Order: sequence, then structure tokens, then C-alpha cells
Amino acid sequence: MKKILSLIILTAFMLSLCACTADLGKPEEKAKEVNGKVEETSDTDKVEKFEFKHEYDQGKEYGILQALDENGEIVWEYSTDKYGATEHDRVIDMGENGGHYYLVVDGTVVCLNKSTGKKEWEQGSVGAANTFCFGKNGELYVTGILGPEATKIDKNGKIIWTVKDYEGYQWPYGISLIDDNTLEIKMTAETGESDVPVRVDAKSGKLLASASSGQSTNDLFSRVAGNYTFASGAGGWSTDIVLKSDGTFTGDYHDNEYADDGKGYTSILYLSKFHGKFSNVKKISEYSYTADLVSLTYDSKKGKEEISDGIKTCYVDAYGFEKCKSVTFYLKGAKMKDLPSDFITWGYGSVGISGKEDTLPTNGFYNIADSAGFFDTKNAFSF
Repeated sequence: MKKILSLIILTAFMLSLCACTADLGKPEEKAKEVNGKVEETSDTDKVEKFEFKHEYDQGKEYGILQALDENGEIVWEYSTDKYGATEHDRVIDMGENGGHYYLVVDGTVVCLNKSTGKKEWEQGSVGAANTFCFGKNGELYVTGILGPEATKIDKNGKIIWTVKDYEGYQWPYGISLIDDNTLEIKMTAETGESDVPVRVDAKSGKLLASASSGQSTNDLFSRVAGNYTFASGAGGWSTDIVLKSDGTFTGDYHDNEYADDGKGYTSILYLSKFHGKFSNVKKISEYSYTADLVSLTYDSKKGKEEISDGIKTCYVDAYGFEKCKSVTFYLKGAKMKDLPSDFITWGYGSVGISGKEDTLPTNGFYNIADSAGFFDTKNAFSF
């Protein structure tokens, strides 16, 4: 009888142990959020990718975000409420960053945990039709219409700054980080000019520089279009460009030297032919503007050499443009005392500046990276 009782007790113990083991083997229940509320699913540590669907149903818009495993199976899902559709999207997919997934839902930024889908924080209001970018420390920069024109939110959901509107501009439709300290927002000027790049301090949100109201990019280039040269006046070298009213230009650099020990040639010609474009004009003062060099293309491959008719031609960089990323235009009439001395020096040999003038006698531009001053010879004064 004791043996039978012992077997019964042992059997009951084993069954209990198996039940406990089975419970331990169950996957942890995880979050699935539908219409802003959590439902249950499992295996959320295996998220491999995301799919976002922007849906419309009977005049209403909503979004569905699915986290998928390596087999394409849904790990968790988040669906927004439905909102009356307007001309501006009210649900925006912002994507994944730093272990989180971001959405804008009816003007509110929603931050979800990448692994679980659970909402970590939400912050609003940022308007509609949003554009955005992320900083290196997880901060979020977002623009909007029908709300603040720009907002900065840190990775924990705290608003660092918000700007209701930038005077002279409206309708932001693009934002990017130029560097750690500078944002560029594409906006429409109140004068009607579109695609205006507005530079903003990333730390404060304050306006740094932009194309001025009433001064469009094309307007500036129509004023400074001409034939520019960079030369010392000594020797035969120069870099010459023809700048057009749309900011595009063509150019060439040339220099030569005698080669008394050349094999098959008696002189060396250093040559560069190129074309490019200036854009993103920002007004600094009445007589000075900056512009970015947005493209520079060489017509002949640098490093190429050829010999013909006793001349060895070497294709090289365009002198005065080697390090160029932006230039400053100085307009005719600018006070000479306000201009960089290195810039003025190049005008002595190229257009006959004496240094005694009170104002700049012709348009010019200065590439500070290469310490190169170019002056308009077509519209220069006679000397």
C-alpha cells in the first residue's frame, strides 16, 4: 500500500513539474496596438524590418505599421485612429531611428519602441504635411503646415524649441542638417519665389541667413552675370569663367612653361576646362551675398597628358576652385574698406584696381577656401 501511495505522489509531482516547465517555455506576451491601444502578440525580440501602409477609407485616412520577423511574419502592429482626409496628410511615416520608430499622427509625434511596439512618448502639436530629419544624438527636427513651421524634440520627447513662423516665408516642405549646427529648410518666400533654402541655427531655431525677401536667386545672378578672371597679371596664367544669369558658368584655366629637356616637346601647357553652377544665395548685406558651389564638372579627365605639335598638355585642377564649396559675391559700389584685403589684392593685376578707390569699381567674388579673388572684366571700368 505504501508503494502504491508513493507512486501516486511521485506521479503527481512529475505532472506538476511538467506543467511548470511548459509555462516557462511560453513566449512572453508582447504589444500589438490597434487604434492606439495595445493588443497581444509574441516574439517581439526578432523584428527585422517594418512595413507602413497609408490607407484611406470612406474619406478618412489612417496608418498601419507592422513589425516583421525574418520570415515576414507580423511581430507587432500599430494602427492609428481614422481622421478626416484633407489636402495635407495627417498621418506621416517618419521611420526608424536609434531603436525607436516615429510617426506623426494628427499633428502629434508618436515614438514607439522598436522591439515591442509600445508607445514610449508622444509630443505635439507639429501641424500637418510634415518633413523631418534626425540629429546624431537622436534629436528630431520636424516642419509642419497649419502649426509651428519648425520644432526640435530630443530623444526623450522634450521640446527643445519651436518656431511658429519665419518672417518672410511660409509653407515649409523640406528640412535637412547641413552640419551639426545648421539646418536648411526649403520654404516659399512671401514674394512668391519657391524652393528658397532658409538656414536655421539647429541649437536655437533662429534664422541665420536666406535669400532675402524680394531678392531671388535669379535676380542676383542677372545682376552679376559677366566674364570673370582670376590672375596676378604676372606670367601668362589665369582662370577665366563666363557666369550666366541663372548661376551656371563655363571656365578654363591655363598656364605654360618652357621645357628645355622635354622629349618630343619644348613647352608644357597646364590646362583645365570645366563647367558648374552656383546656387543657394544668401544676402549678407546690401553689397554682399554668399552662394554655394553646387556642381563642378571637368570636361577633360584630371591627370591626363598628351603631346602634340611640340607641346605637352597636362590636364589639371582649375586653379582657384580646388577647395571651393561656396563664394562671396561683392557688388560694384561696395566700400573698399569693408572688403577682405586678400580679395582686393587679386584685382590689382586683373582689372587694374589701385587700392585708392573708395568703392569697388566692378563686381567680384571671393573663394576664401583657396584665397582666390575673381573680378568681372566685361563690366569693369576702363583703365
